Amino acid sequence: MREFFAGVVPIGHSDQRRTIYDLIAAGDAGGGRGLYNLAYFAPMRAGCSIGNHYHPGDMWETYLIFSGEGVMHFKDMDTGEKTQIRVEREYPFKITVPPRMGHTLVATTEMSLLIGATDAPTADNMLKADVL
Repeated sequence: MREFFAGVVPIGHSDQRRTIYDLIAAGDAGGGRGLYNLAYFAPMRAGCSIGNHYHPGDMWETYLIFSGEGVMHFKDMDTGEKTQIRVEREYPFKITVPPRMGHTLVATTEMSLLIGATDAPTADNMLKADVL
């Protein structure tokens, strides 16, 4: 299985006024590459899913989840191996998806999230994947 990052986003600074989270640092969008764009979903409805695709080239995708619960399902498109990550109660939560990793996020409750990618989404770099 390809390596990817998933976990609670680290705190960059915290004091009596505020907490600053290091959501995406320079080159942190995946593979050491910069971020191309961000899309915001507020909210994603419970029971809905997004994704069910993979990126055949060198495009990485990052999901920043701010509220809600769900499951991110993965399928390595080279080996067929499947795995999943449950998202619940620790926010913000980040999942960085490498190229050639099929992925589908299923919301079990209403979710608010940002999605970033290293390239513009096109029909050539977002191919259908039967992840579930």
